Amino acid sequence: MVNNAGITRDGLVLRMKDEDWSDVLAVNLNGAFYCARAALRAILKQKQSGRIINVGSVVGSTGNPARPITWRPRPGSSASPRRSPKRWPRAA
Repeated sequence: MVNNAGITRDGLVLRMKDEDWSDVLAVNLNGAFYCARAALRAILKQKQSGRIINVGSVVGSTGNPARPITWRPRPGSSASPRRSPKRWPRAA
């Protein structure tokens, strides 16, 4: 499964609406989690190896002062697979 979904809402921190921040978190973090969970279920069910790949931008890794929305969401979603197990236990 390749997750390449992501949105942004550009703007200064003081002018950013809470709704815009919530939208970005919902797509970039929650979306990556739900897609990975669904893919993992399918991978374990087929009893073969599989891959979950999250794609992010360079700006998402380094941040951009003019784009505060890049400070957290993508690094959060790109870091989570690195901390997940290399091998998942088989479902009972």
